[in-house]
Amino acid sequence: AESLVNVLKEVITDDPDLLHFLSVILLCGKSTLPDGTVSLSPRGAMAGTPVSPFFANVYLLSMDRYFEEIGASYFRYSDDILIFAKTREELDARISDFYRHIEEKGLSVNPKKVSVSSPGDAWEFLGFSYKDGQVDISEVTKNKLKGKIRRKAKSLLRWKTKTGAEYERAARALIRTFNKKLYNEENDDLFTWCRWFFPVITTDKSLRELDRYLLEYVRYLYSGRHYKGNFRITYDDIKKMGFRSLVHEYYISRDAGESGDS
Repeated sequence: AESLVNVLKEVITDDPDLLHFLSVILLCGKSTLPDGTVSLSPRGAMAGTPVSPFFANVYLLSMDRYFEEIGASYFRYSDDILIFAKTREELDARISDFYRHIEEKGLSVNPKKVSVSSPGDAWEFLGFSYKDGQVDISEVTKNKLKGKIRRKAKSLLRWKTKTGAEYERAARALIRTFNKKLYNEENDDLFTWCRWFFPVITTDKSLRELDRYLLEYVRYLYSGRHYKGNFRITYDDIKKMGFRSLVHEYYISRDAGESGDS
């Protein structure tokens, strides 16, 4: 915590009140819970708080500057880092540089989160995957969204069974939940899922997979199981309940972007 405060002093030179506030967050070592209980905790910034990404960016600023000075192909967003090299020897040198800076900062790296890709291999960064010139949604991101769809559908099925609610009511609730998560057009300032992925991806492969998955669970709410009989609920039926295809919305977004550029 003290070393991060020292870095903040170098960065924040024109706002002493802000510097004091951030320093207190890092050095206080205690917090007050909503019920008034005082919780003692190790000093530092709790992960997941609004200021933690800022602290991460500031703390690793010296590493950013180093890689910039030597002309390395280096990219970082918070603690997600991507390094390119033309040869294995150059890559090994950059990896050594990286670990040296991490050790100097008193940090550690989870080996499970480190991967080295050869030319032609797929790699992932910030929720995207890249392979053979195509940018798609990463497997991790797809699986996270599938997990949310599955959990929400099972929760709605329990509610439907308990209350005797009609199928269409539960199905509309599932569709509405993910329309809001994926698009949320009611709030133009919100950085939604589609606003992050649509401008970057160059294929609809993962979008088709996610469309099929959501449709499967909309139908699952009808019977509570996965079987062919669920297809009595047609695609048109589901569209009438408000379903919006990711593939369709992606091409609308892309066409709008192309017309805006022309």
